[in-house]
Amino acid sequence: MILVDALTKSFRRDGRDVLVLDDVSLSVGTGRIAGVIGPSGAGKSTLARCINLLERPTSGTITVGEQELTSLDDRRLQAARRSIGTIFQSANLLSSRTVAGNVALPLEIAGVPRGERRERVAELVARVGLEDHARSYPAQLSGGQRQRVGIARALALRPSVLLSDEATSGLDPDTTRSILALLRGLRDDLGLTILLITHEMEVVRDVCDQVALLRDGRIVEQGDVASLVADPASALGRGLVPARPVGTTPTGAQAWRVTYTDRAVDPGWLAGLQDELGTRVALLGASVEAVGGRPSGHVTVALDDAGLDLAARLGDRGLFAERLGADDEAQPPSAVADLVAAPPTAAEDPGTPVTRPSTTAPSATDPAAGARTGESA
Repeated sequence: MILVDALTKSFRRDGRDVLVLDDVSLSVGTGRIAGVIGPSGAGKSTLARCINLLERPTSGTITVGEQELTSLDDRRLQAARRSIGTIFQSANLLSSRTVAGNVALPLEIAGVPRGERRERVAELVARVGLEDHARSYPAQLSGGQRQRVGIARALALRPSVLLSDEATSGLDPDTTRSILALLRGLRDDLGLTILLITHEMEVVRDVCDQVALLRDGRIVEQGDVASLVADPASALGRGLVPARPVGTTPTGAQAWRVTYTDRAVDPGWLAGLQDELGTRVALLGASVEAVGGRPSGHVTVALDDAGLDLAARLGDRGLFAERLGADDEAQPPSAVADLVAAPPTAAEDPGTPVTRPSTTAPSATDPAAGARTGESA
């Protein structure tokens, strides 16, 4: 379980307070996969570093499991961090160590005996599918294989929580899917709670149970993925399953966009619609897929009888219908347009934060001045 309550993080830069996270609250239940999505500079990586206390929050609390980390002194915090594994975008592997050596590093730092260490490393290397590469060095591995080593290392101390900070950024689609499948399997097998920091809508749609949209240091929308994509008013839901460009509406006809809003939609609803309405129904476009085990997406149709109210006909079938005007285009809402159309490729760490007056005491540490670190022992 991860509980972030009223988290604020500011830094002192050039004689002024810079607010990077502003009153962020987030709850992730045990065994769930949550995504935090947003553009570069939104504060995503800073949030991840606050959750494992690599950065001390300016105010607010962080609870992982049954421990409020923000109340612990350094000695107890070091022990508590063993329950949190972290995967970074670049994997942060030591080039002078083999796959097995990199996975063993947290165990060595924790003082795990050699025999027990060897068994644990062999188990983890096999779990991430790298048995044949245990003696290979990072330079000999692909990007996906290096991330698998990073995942194995993050699991070394048997954490209950896994933080993934842009772990699939820069990977090709097939490799991304394999990494996400691995994370999903680890969640199912080990009961892990996983927080994914990402700028990729596809990652959230494919693997997350819940998601929060972070912009300018604030959470502007959050909820269960399945509920969001079923809500026609949700900008985040419309970004996760965007409406696609459609064909031209026939002259004199009325175009309608139909959104799936219920788990129990009859898959054959469209087949008999023309006979039921007594008018020609032209299919202009469709984008329907399974999200969270339920049908989600949009179907765009045109009715020759422009006076028919399709919304009234479909409302009790788990479908929401809205009329489309001549100028309506299949564009994602402005709140998520940059994440759907042209997601950034560079890591956010933490980018250019929003500047607002701050009344809290600033931190003396500026994250932009230091490199990312590996998992804490």
